[in-house]
Amino acid sequence: MSDLPEKKKLSKSVRARISSQQLLQSRGIEYWTNNNGIHLIVTGNYGYIDFWPGKGKWKTRDNSMDGFGVFGLLEMIESGQI
Repeated sequence: MSDLPEKKKLSKSVRARISSQQLLQSRGIEYWTNNNGIHLIVTGNYGYIDFWPGKGKWKTRDNSMDGFGVFGLLEMIESGQI
C-alpha cells in the first residue's frame, strides 16, 4: 500500500475492516457481513456477536459482554468466554 498515491491510500477504518475479516477467516471463525463490511455478525461459542471492525467495537447479542479490538474479540471467543 505504501507505493499508492496519497489519494488512493485506504483509510485506517477500511484497512481495519479488511484485516479483521482476514483474521477471523484465518482462525476459522464464521461471520456474516453487513453494509460492505462495516458491521460483522460473528459466531461465538454461545451466540452471535456484533462487531464493527472499523471502530473496533464489539458486543454480544445478549449484551452480557462488550469490548474493543479484533484481538480482544478473538481471545474471548477462543478462550470460550463468549
